[in-house]
Amino acid sequence: LIFPPFLYGPRDGAAMTKQKLTKDLLKNLCSELQKDAFAGTLIKKLVGEHWLEKVEDLRYVPQHRLESWGVPLKLIDEIYDFLAENEADEGAHNVNAYMNYTLRPAMQSYLTPSITFSKLRDDAEKRRQPQTWAAKRLQRWFRHRQQQRARKPVITEDQVLSWLEDDDFRTPDAGKSQEIREKRAMESLKKGVLRWRARKAREKAEGLTGPQKKPLPADPFLAKIVETSPNTIPAFLAQRAAATPRDCEVYQLFIQFGNSLHQSEEEMRPYVHRLVTINWIEEKEDLALVEDRHWDAWAIPKKLVVLAKLEAGKTGGPKKNFRRDCQCAVL
Repeated sequence: LIFPPFLYGPRDGAAMTKQKLTKDLLKNLCSELQKDAFAGTLIKKLVGEHWLEKVEDLRYVPQHRLESWGVPLKLIDEIYDFLAENEADEGAHNVNAYMNYTLRPAMQSYLTPSITFSKLRDDAEKRRQPQTWAAKRLQRWFRHRQQQRARKPVITEDQVLSWLEDDDFRTPDAGKSQEIREKRAMESLKKGVLRWRARKAREKAEGLTGPQKKPLPADPFLAKIVETSPNTIPAFLAQRAAATPRDCEVYQLFIQFGNSLHQSEEEMRPYVHRLVTINWIEEKEDLALVEDRHWDAWAIPKKLVVLAKLEAGKTGGPKKNFRRDCQCAVL
């Protein structure tokens, strides 16, 4: 019974013990969703404030908690989608490891006659003539070692030393290390002071003094979010957003709903901002992520909810992307 070699994995499961980092996962997901500018704010909230440094830590955070922190609904679905794929990969790895390193050797020992007979003969000789069995075992080991040495050139100690230099394994003393660190710190401080002076000179030329408050967004709905919930993820998303929502499938769909209901684009804009700008619901399939409790909390008119659910039922669930090549740093 032989299994394909590409299914073989490390016996000790070392690859499965590596921990992916949350900040790298958020960067990759924001890049996929074309929201790179907001990755820093999300990392600050999840990693900086709540210490969720590893991806595995996100398994213990319920969805409603992420929603209360203001994480966009689309990103929450992407995070749990990645966790599910990662868990499936671990299960497949465990199954492959059991089949290749436990089941396969056992089946080969029982199904291969030559291996079975040689093993029985070896066990019988070990019981009857232990000294002869031990001598043959040593002879086989010695011959195998001689064959390996004949195949591989022997590297002498002098050859190894010739490849090395005197400074390869030298470590600077404590005083030298402290001097190097102080030099790097001073260079970093000089760069920071230069940037600070340039910013102050620019503010003085423009007649600006003291801490400057960012102007509120032009859209009243976004401005209300910034005023009522400052220093939050929704407020940051609203502050960076344009007055007109991003042109996407959901935006065009709700404009059509507004036309059929005799509502202007200006009246539909707050609801579109809630979906597209704050929760990154941009495709029709993503409307299936919105549950009844979301519609109620967002105060979306019931007629719009009915139309959105009908459209979500036509398109099915959100598209799932396989991210087995997600480049996350590991610990």
